Amino acid sequence: MRQATLTIAILLLASLLAFAQSRLGGTATIGGTSKQTVNVVSSGTPYILTPDPTGESPNGTAFSGLGCHFTATGTPTVNALGRWKFTGDTFTHTVSFYQYVDGSPGNDILLASASVSMSTSTVGQYNYVAVTPFTLTNGTNYYILSDEPANTDSWAEITGITVTAGIGDITFAVYRIASGTLQFNDAGTKCYVPVNFKIQ
Repeated sequence: MRQATLTIAILLLASLLAFAQSRLGGTATIGGTSKQTVNVVSSGTPYILTPDPTGESPNGTAFSGLGCHFTATGTPTVNALGRWKFTGDTFTHTVSFYQYVDGSPGNDILLASASVSMSTSTVGQYNYVAVTPFTLTNGTNYYILSDEPANTDSWAEITGITVTAGIGDITFAVYRIASGTLQFNDAGTKCYVPVNFKIQ
């Protein structure tokens, strides 16, 4: 009797996991040797609206981060981080969101990070992964980066960006090499990769 009850419980748990996978677009395993994180595509409003990137660069240089810096103009709550997928992109990238202090990895405040897979996302779109929601502070500087190892996926710079009102104004495209200080490049509404995030 106890064995039958245990079998029923395992079957029910497996059914729930299969349902979660079908609803959330990721995978999960039980009773095996491997475990994969469920890749949740969060609802919400994207920060960067236009334009879509029109060209990409072969990634021959390793960057520990490429993205953009902005100053918050409101107090929105961020709930997902994302990266654009180009044709041929297949790697997983860590997208990180920081509060800017002085540009050094040890002093800037990491607010959230997510592993964003390009292997299961759609070409020509941002792929988002949900993060624990956090609220921005009006007038504070932030930046978002995607790690871009050498000779992996493509990335680009987009210019003339339009963003959702009430979140923040992009001030620079930024990058970081290894564990160095954040580097500012190309002032104005510009962003590398590009990266993006959503607010709830």
